[in-house]
Amino acid sequence: MSTAQVVGLASEDFGAFGSKELQSFTSSHLAALGTDQLAGLTSDQFGDLLTTQLRGLDSADIAALTTDQLAGFNTAQFASLTTTQVKGLESDDLSSFDSSDLRAFTTAQVAALGTEQLTGLNSDQWAMLTSLQVTALGTAGVAALESDDLAAMTSVQFGGFTSAQLQALDTVQLAGLESADLSKLSTLQLKGLDSDDVSALTSDQLDGLTSAQIASLTTAQVVGLASEDFAAFSSTELRSFTSSQLGALGTDQLAGISSVQMGQLTTNQLRGLDSADVAALSTDQLAGLATDQIASLTTVQVLGLESDDFVAFSSSDLRAFTTAQIAAMGTEQLVGLDSTQWASLASTQITALGTDGIAAITSEDFAALTTLQMAGFSSAQINAIATDALAGLGSSNLGALNSLQIDGLSTDQIASLTSAQVVGFDTSDLASMDMAQVTAFTTDAVAALNTAQVNAMFLATPIVLDLDGNGIQTLNAAEGVNFDLNGDGQAARYGWVAGQDGFLVMDRNGDGQINDGRELFGSGTRLADGSRAADGFVALSAEDSNHDGRIDASDTNFSKLQVWVDADRDGVTDAGELKSLTELGITSMSLGATKGTEVDNGNLLGLVSSFTKANGETSAMTDVWFAKDAALPTAEELVAPAEKPLPLPERTDGTPATAAMEPPSAPPPHHGWRHPRQDDEDPSVILPLF
Repeated sequence: MSTAQVVGLASEDFGAFGSKELQSFTSSHLAALGTDQLAGLTSDQFGDLLTTQLRGLDSADIAALTTDQLAGFNTAQFASLTTTQVKGLESDDLSSFDSSDLRAFTTAQVAALGTEQLTGLNSDQWAMLTSLQVTALGTAGVAALESDDLAAMTSVQFGGFTSAQLQALDTVQLAGLESADLSKLSTLQLKGLDSDDVSALTSDQLDGLTSAQIASLTTAQVVGLASEDFAAFSSTELRSFTSSQLGALGTDQLAGISSVQMGQLTTNQLRGLDSADVAALSTDQLAGLATDQIASLTTVQVLGLESDDFVAFSSSDLRAFTTAQIAAMGTEQLVGLDSTQWASLASTQITALGTDGIAAITSEDFAALTTLQMAGFSSAQINAIATDALAGLGSSNLGALNSLQIDGLSTDQIASLTSAQVVGFDTSDLASMDMAQVTAFTTDAVAALNTAQVNAMFLATPIVLDLDGNGIQTLNAAEGVNFDLNGDGQAARYGWVAGQDGFLVMDRNGDGQINDGRELFGSGTRLADGSRAADGFVALSAEDSNHDGRIDASDTNFSKLQVWVDADRDGVTDAGELKSLTELGITSMSLGATKGTEVDNGNLLGLVSSFTKANGETSAMTDVWFAKDAALPTAEELVAPAEKPLPLPERTDGTPATAAMEPPSAPPPHHGWRHPRQDDEDPSVILPLF
């Protein structure tokens, strides 16, 4: 038959043709048929057509075929269709194909299918495609997939997805992925997911990711993880995160990591966190860190710790901090430590504290520190201790300080020490103090010192009178006199009075000699209660029996006061060296001393007042702080008789003698005492030198 004859056939004519007759049609014959004629072919007749004959059909012819007719196609026929012919298939046509039909499609044919065609496939049909066919779908093809379709697909099929195809999936479609499916994706495929895609995945889905997959995620993808997603990760999976990935996480995401998970991170991973990340961690999270993790934190990361965070650290955690980390901490951070935690620090850690860190230690904290810890403080650190915090140091801790540390004590710090504290000072500590430090002790503190401590001090004080009107003149300690200024049986070489000036004295045992400092008015004077006077004016105030703030004939023991002018400067009371006040024309002495700053030959003119003569002239009366010579004493000095104080005779009233006669009643406080009074705020009024 010619093509013209074939064109003349009616649609019902084709029903009379058998398979052999139908197979005699050429592809050209079929190409000449119209869609109305093709409609006359049954599904069985289509199944009898040869693949070569089918090539005569174009896409319009294919589009005109019914689903029943297409159902007659065998797999070979489907496989023979050209990509152009395949484009003629409609979505309803595809929905009629069984698994063998679908699997018969070549990858080229699948690639030719459009989104509208593929929407005809149901979930069961999608699940029948091979992984190669899935790959052939392209990005346009996967757009036809619904979440249910994706859920029906196997993990083998997902292995056929390219990264571009995965990237083409929207977040609604991704909801159809199962954890098992995700686990089959290669690291290359995963790169097709962006941060929004990752964000759309549920915790259950992410639970399917392997360690290798997690490690392959880019920092941009990691940003898409939600805080609750981290709960789905096992310790192995969490350890697969790189430091860069952790560094890319926001503080909200980090909040999703539990304290247990924090403890499972490696030290390398933790290096990905910056100080802001560390600052965002909760105390519970930080409590999960192991000691090796804490020790691995950089000094920059440590700056992110807040005071409340330190509450979470145990003693072992705190001991894990390196000295470099400790040195990086500031006051605001360290105030979070309580006394027990401070007590757990190693002495090397204490040494590493900066002066800012020292400022965070309270008095309660200092009270908890051990002597070993105190030994770790440098002199600069000692100097940085606040005076109110210093109150927490016990006497044993003060005793643990060495001379270098003692050098760090400021005068304000020394002035803040209580009598209970100063008893802890070793004699070597006191001996190392300079003039400013020694004179900073309060009256009560000096009174609490024992004999050995007082004797160890750099200075000793008696009152000296300027008898020649040219100012107080002294000798330096190296040229001074070996004398027991403190009245404790321990003579030492001190600076001494020079010129025509003299010591104010009282020959308390009546032997005509000034035996030791107990018969002067100064640090060697013993008061009526047995305590030691802090300075000469405290000692002299005990003789102010009428409490008028001056010593004159109205006072009981005024006539017993004398002046010792040691003309030959040998520390021995020679004949004619003891002068009465009457002989010198002295009628009164003022107790209103003010603080002096002048130093004469190494001796401090510490408290300055005046005395008045009968002619109305006044001259200086000064409590001089004589320096002690550091040189070893000579053999002659070692055997000097003044080293042992002499016993005092009984007083005329039958009571035992004391170094200072007991006044009728307690004397009023004079300007050198630290007692509240109206002129306390007057800068001209002396504060206690000790």
